[in-house]
Order: sequence, then C-alpha cells, then structure tokens
Amino acid sequence: AAPTDTAPTSTGEPAPPATDDNGDPIPTTTFDQQAFEDEFAAQWELTDPADATDDGNVVYAEYVGEGADRQISRRHLLGPLQLDGEAVADADARNPGFQGWIIDLELSPANSLDPLATQCFNGAPTCPRIDAETGRLAIVLDGEVQFAGTVGSPTFDGNVQLSGNYDQDSARDLAITLRAGALPIEFEDPTTQQVSASIGRSALDAGIIAGLVGLGLVALYILAYYRVLGLVALASLAISGALLWTIVAWLGESQGLTLTLAGITGLIVSIGVSVDSNIVYFEHLREDVRNGRTPRSAVDRAFPVAFSTIVKADVASLIGAILLYFLTTGAVRGFAFYLGLSVILDLVATYFFMGPAVRMITRGASFDENPGKWGVPARRRAIA
Repeated sequence: AAPTDTAPTSTGEPAPPATDDNGDPIPTTTFDQQAFEDEFAAQWELTDPADATDDGNVVYAEYVGEGADRQISRRHLLGPLQLDGEAVADADARNPGFQGWIIDLELSPANSLDPLATQCFNGAPTCPRIDAETGRLAIVLDGEVQFAGTVGSPTFDGNVQLSGNYDQDSARDLAITLRAGALPIEFEDPTTQQVSASIGRSALDAGIIAGLVGLGLVALYILAYYRVLGLVALASLAISGALLWTIVAWLGESQGLTLTLAGITGLIVSIGVSVDSNIVYFEHLREDVRNGRTPRSAVDRAFPVAFSTIVKADVASLIGAILLYFLTTGAVRGFAFYLGLSVILDLVATYFFMGPAVRMITRGASFDENPGKWGVPARRRAIA
C-alpha cells in the first residue's frame, strides 16, 4: 500500500476477530510493544569486551554533548578487534579548506590498516556493506566509540584521514583523544629519584652521622659557655628529642611514616631552633644579672620575657614549615613536617621543663654564692 499523510483513527471499540472464508476465527499472536522494547533494549545494552559473544561482537555507544548534557547518540554493533592503538603513531587536526576540519592519522607501520580497509571496502563478510555503502570501521577508546565511518579506499599507505561534520574544537579534541589513547603514556613523579639500596642506605647513614656530629659540637659549645645551665639545655633537648622519636615511631607504625633524608635534614635544623630557645632564656638571665639583679630574682623575671620571644620565633618557623608542607611536594614536605613537629615539641619542652628546671636548681645557696659555675656572670652592676 502506498503511504498516506493521514494517520489511522480508532473508534475506541475493539475490532472484531479476524475470520477465514468459512467464518472460522484465524489464530493471532498478541504483540506486546513494551516487551519488544525491553527485549530490544536488553539486546543492545552496552557490552563489556570480556562479555563478547563467541563471534567477538560487542555493542559500544557513541556519545554527544558534555557534562550534564552528555547522552548516547547511537549504538554500534562491532565485530572483533582487528587493530589496536599501538598502530596509531600520531593524530593531528587540520583544515584543508574545502571539506571542513579533518583528522590525519599517522600509522606505524604505514600499511597496518590496509588489510582491514580492503575487507571493508569490498564488503567482506567480516565487514559487510551497510545501505549499499562500503563497510564501516570504528575507533573505540575506553568503551566509547570515538569515530565510526565508511572506508573510502582499499589502501591508505599510512595516510588516513577521518572526516565528518567536525568544527575546529571537536576535531582537535578527537585528535588529542586519539593521541593520548594510542601513545604509551607513563606518569612519573618529577621529584622521584631512583637509587640503589646501598646508595640510599649510605646517604641515610651519612645524614644520621652528620646530625650526631652537629649535636655533639652544639653540646660542647653550650657546656663550655653556660656550664651547669648548659646541662639543663641538653636535658631539654633530649626531652624534645624523646617526644619526637615517640611520635615518629607511632606514626610509622600506624600511618606508615618513614624517616627520609629530607626528614633528617629537618631534624638537624630543629636542633638549632631548640638551642636558640635555651640561649634566649639564658641571655635574658645573664643580662638581668649584669644590670644588678640577684641571680635568683633574675631567674624568675627572665623566663616570662624570654618565653614570649621564643613563642614569636617558633611561630614564625612553624608558619614557614606549614607553608612548605602544603605548597610543595616530594622531599620538601618531609623536611617541613619534621621541622614543624620539632618546633612544637620545643615549645612544650621549654615551657614544661626548662623554665621549671632552672628555677628548681637555682634555689640552692651555691647559686647566689658562685653564679659563675652556673654560667651566670659573677660581677654585678648596681642599678642607678
């Protein structure tokens, strides 16, 4: 029957059953449109390559739009994989000026697509013709059809052009997708350095030795200059070190924290920060004694003033460590972490140990009688 422009109408009453020439009802089959659509939808659901049929056919989708507007434009029933992405050496978008934007594919080897193109161009059973056209080839990446089109030549000799209704943006996006999907890409941390186990161990040992040597030299200087007060400073340094070791060991056990060479550098720098805190206090004490105060009264007065200065200096160091930790990557973060942790523990040791310890040991009579042995100048000046 010829097609008409008028749609059939319905009276709303069921049609009488169909009969044959003898008036007997003709057996009919009820057509369930919803069941048909469900079956069709199930048949054309997207297929994982691992779930392909025995003949290798899979169903992939082609999408249009971006973001929330992204949706499936069509589904493609594809045959077995014939060529993988290793054959694509490069992809570039260009506008030749007469057919819109195209994508040039560079293949390696150059004739790798020719056997498959010959099959599709001639309509072989493995690549049948569709609508009297040549067979189609599809490019699939990550389960999505990036391109599907007819084959215009049985051979390409490495010069393959993908054409369609591409504008500049879509052509460049497709070229980038094909390059990224085809070329071997390996992401590496630019701050990572690979060394042998022996070299890494040697560097770590050298860092530890440098830290111990530095600590020994600092200890000799403090003892020579501040004498008994130097022992208090070393005890404060030992306490902050013990707290630091405990925290690092706990973090290593629970969070997998490791002590790196950069971390050791941060610890070495923190030794200077901790010693500075002691020196600030001791120099305030010595200055008060020089100005005529008794050593015992100078101890009580010097600590609050010195601790205020120590807090300001340590907070400045802590801010720097925090900025380094959050704004950098790699080894610098390890340095910043250990430096910041050491600064916090220095404040704890200074407030809860060094101040009370100095006040306690200076309560004896020998401190006022012979302050030089404690590292405090014996000569006093009267306050005018």
